[in-house]
Amino acid sequence: TVGDDKTIRIFDAVKKKQLRVTILDSIAYSCAYAMDGQTVLVGLGSGIPGQEERKEGAFIVVSEEDLTLLYESRDSRCVIADIKVSPNGEKFCMASHDGCLYIYSTKKYVSKAKCRGHTGKVGHVDFSTNSQFIMSNCSADELLFWDTDSGELQAPKSMKNIQWDSITCVNTYPTQGIVDPVDDGTIYNMACRSNAQDLLVLVDNYGRVRLTGFPCLQEKAAFITCHGHAKDVRNCKVACDDSRFFTVGGTDGSIFQWKLKTIEAPETADLKKVEIMNDQYFAEMKFEGKLLQKPENFDNVVNNRPVAVCEMEEGIVDVSQILPWQKTVVAPSRVPSEDNSEPPDSLQLEHVYGFTADISRQAVMYSPDGELLFFGAAVAV
Repeated sequence: TVGDDKTIRIFDAVKKKQLRVTILDSIAYSCAYAMDGQTVLVGLGSGIPGQEERKEGAFIVVSEEDLTLLYESRDSRCVIADIKVSPNGEKFCMASHDGCLYIYSTKKYVSKAKCRGHTGKVGHVDFSTNSQFIMSNCSADELLFWDTDSGELQAPKSMKNIQWDSITCVNTYPTQGIVDPVDDGTIYNMACRSNAQDLLVLVDNYGRVRLTGFPCLQEKAAFITCHGHAKDVRNCKVACDDSRFFTVGGTDGSIFQWKLKTIEAPETADLKKVEIMNDQYFAEMKFEGKLLQKPENFDNVVNNRPVAVCEMEEGIVDVSQILPWQKTVVAPSRVPSEDNSEPPDSLQLEHVYGFTADISRQAVMYSPDGELLFFGAAVAV
């Protein structure tokens, strides 16, 4: 992890302890492991207007073993909000608040392409499984696609069958169901799809960690909501074996480690004791999670039509209410199966790393049994 305290910290998720830490000469905003795990890429900057760092927009490469500086460069003058490494390990992409994406080679960190076209601050980027394309979101609610060799903008229709190595962009086709029909001010800061591609974790500006099934296509999807962060959760990541999720707080200075826990389903024998249950209900349970009829967007897929454009032509949605990213969402040729029921797994808080010592007073004490107590975010540890 990196943060406003100008540090890089490496933790052991199994032993639940910090392994290494080093102090930088600038606030860091984003980081990513190289595919071989030998180096760490770090994006610098504060992202706060009027409080920019001297090295705002620069990036560095450090050794994972001892956190020594290996390389430093700067092509942007705005904070690096996200960093992703391609699945083949040959290139990496940095998303900047200047509205551009910067693509580099991992061998000598040579610049390969610069993607221009966003009208807002770029905050999310994902690579395709073949490392040939990237998709990105910005603060203007745009979803754009790019070629990683040329940096050229790609037509959404040509991207409909591309498989993505990760899903951290919050505004995409498989995550369109997370948008609440009622605007309650929720802003999703980051999404993270499990490696098994069956779960999606979302974090928002209200400090909530939400778990739902993947893909999430229809409105009013069933969420499992977890609390603990004080406010404004900034990031979430999944472990390589899907056993844990990690979330980073924006103002609480804490890193939460969540354990993926399977929810025990009630026994069928117990359900039969309820008088309102009937034979028809149990027959439907056998098909739970399967599509019993064509999805609502079936015709859109058959005719290769963007979902938003189709709805506008049919007069279902007012054009003024369509967000920019919804205009570039195109369904794949084969509609993925979707289960709108509550996900079978839940998140159980396993460990809390750190707390905001700089703004805390009299926050540590001993219990009558001699145990050490303190507050990490909105959780008593």
